[in-house]
Amino acid sequence: KRPIKMQDSEPFILHPSDCEKLAAAQYIDMLNDTPRNEKYRKAIKKAVGDSDPRLVIDIGTGTGLLSVMAAQAGAKKVFGVDSGESLVAVAKKVVNDNSLSDVIKIACKMSSDIVVGEQPGADIPGKGDVCISEIVDSSLIGEGILPSLRHALTNLLEENHKMIPHSATVYGRLIESPNLWNFQSLGQVENYSNLKLVDESKATCSGGIEIPFEVILDDIKEKESIKYLTEDIELKSWFFSDLSTLASPDAASQKVRITSSGTCHAILLWWDMVLDPEREHVVSTDPFSEEPEWRNHWKQCVYFLSAPEPVTQDTEMQLTLTHDDLNLWFSLSHDCASETDLSTPLCLCGLHSLYRRSRIHQLNDKERNQKFEKSIIESIDKIGKPSEVKCLVLGDEILFGLMAARHGAQVVNVEKRSFFRNLKSSQVEINSLQDNFKIVSDINEALRVAGGKFDLIIAEPFYMDSQRMVEWSMLTQLLAELAEYHQQSVFTDNVVMLPKECKLLAKGVEFEEFHRQFADVSVPEIDLEVFNIAMATSRPLTVHPLWMYKWKSLTDNFELFNFNLSEKYQPDQDIRTAVECTTSGTLHGVVLWLDYSLGDDVTITNEPIHGESPSWKRQAVWMLPTPYEPVTVGSTIGVDCSFDGFEGKINCNFIN
Repeated sequence: KRPIKMQDSEPFILHPSDCEKLAAAQYIDMLNDTPRNEKYRKAIKKAVGDSDPRLVIDIGTGTGLLSVMAAQAGAKKVFGVDSGESLVAVAKKVVNDNSLSDVIKIACKMSSDIVVGEQPGADIPGKGDVCISEIVDSSLIGEGILPSLRHALTNLLEENHKMIPHSATVYGRLIESPNLWNFQSLGQVENYSNLKLVDESKATCSGGIEIPFEVILDDIKEKESIKYLTEDIELKSWFFSDLSTLASPDAASQKVRITSSGTCHAILLWWDMVLDPEREHVVSTDPFSEEPEWRNHWKQCVYFLSAPEPVTQDTEMQLTLTHDDLNLWFSLSHDCASETDLSTPLCLCGLHSLYRRSRIHQLNDKERNQKFEKSIIESIDKIGKPSEVKCLVLGDEILFGLMAARHGAQVVNVEKRSFFRNLKSSQVEINSLQDNFKIVSDINEALRVAGGKFDLIIAEPFYMDSQRMVEWSMLTQLLAELAEYHQQSVFTDNVVMLPKECKLLAKGVEFEEFHRQFADVSVPEIDLEVFNIAMATSRPLTVHPLWMYKWKSLTDNFELFNFNLSEKYQPDQDIRTAVECTTSGTLHGVVLWLDYSLGDDVTITNEPIHGESPSWKRQAVWMLPTPYEPVTVGSTIGVDCSFDGFEGKINCNFIN
């Protein structure tokens, strides 16, 4: 792949890797958010028209959209800043393509680094009259709107300025959801052997400052049993031209009335962002409005408590929201007179900071754990006397190795990193398995400790550094590790491998809304074609939990590749075929996932199931450059995929 170059007064160069980052950051969905765009356009036009500003400052300009709106509204000068080099390159080209280079200046820097004055090197000659920004995420404050606007009020803006947005309020409800709680809890990992991953004293670990768990409530409310324990609660408001409301750390406590008895697991949060003082233009993520606006770039947030809290109807409890510059956290107390603690919560167990939410839910999957444990027991029995079974655990997780040790096998895990070696050793000690589970630093020590070659391999493909990647990136890491150990002859000839094989499967799908974040960008009266050109060069396979979205299958499942994990080397594989559609509709893309076989028709599957509840499952999505519509029963999708056994790389292409 070569960098994109466009001839213009200022060269525009964007590398494909930058395009992939932009695609993953959901800028397309944001730019195609018509309600948000029109509300911002009207608020900007009103602010600029009322004040006739000399200078508009756009903080976090991104693609330059809001800067262009300000110039089109009549602003004499606009100065936009963003810290992302690839975004700034796009923004400069957008400004040029809209013939506004004489009005708009774009710079790659933090707003806190803007230099005001007439001196050489200054960015702007004086303070701004209007400030526009949209540095908000699903939690509202996670992109740094509070410190950015505090600095702007003090250093960049005139006293009688206009601020867009004008204010914002976060709202919430207390909720009960045992299934969602499985994305947080590490204290009760369910399995036959009653194994633990954390000490009981740390079982109610808050997780520290957490990245909120995001959901699109409108898409999952029919799939997930969520019980609401309160009415809507106004949690906290910020007025962005008032420094006194932007302080942090800060807290807001209030009494909340419980409307339904149950167990509170979390707070569901959303926000209203008011763009103008008259409240004529409000952008909201409220899932309970009469007509909620679907968007993927902003969702609702679930903030978990440190431990489930029983609540009783018609009683009052104290709910406290605490925040710093970037994070929110909550506490719930029966003592309505309890004092507020502004200290930052810490992860005591050490695992919340390592695992993504999907991994925590996976560890809490009782059915999956029991399938693995049953297969481990059967494998040990097949090999011989448990105390003579030599088991090697691969990857970055040892739960299934602990199961093998609980059932008598002599288990070894190779861990070269001292931090993880200490963490795993503590998990062995928690379960009192030090006698037959050893954590070592290299394979030679593993062979010495085991007293010979290994006849049972537990190879769950999980690696900490690949949690955000497509699932087969973990598989390729596992295949590389297996190939290395095969070469070193550390396995017996009759070694038992768990899992035994792995299949890459796929199916064609139609989305209800999800595909919008891959469509061409179109905003009335603004030329953003450069963004479409950039995105067209790279349509990466992206990872998504399909349970979060509404979709339907248009084909049956079809197999792409099969990997026998007992093989010393994985052969190259190619598939070129056509797959028939079994349902009519619009084909937006192809979903891919991995299934792992434990033998005897026992499978751990990542298959997306229509209408399933939130779970650990994540799939890769390959979007067609242009939707294929309409497809009818019998229409075909061309499949052209290959696997490079030497490099461990998978390449996929689907042709409509």
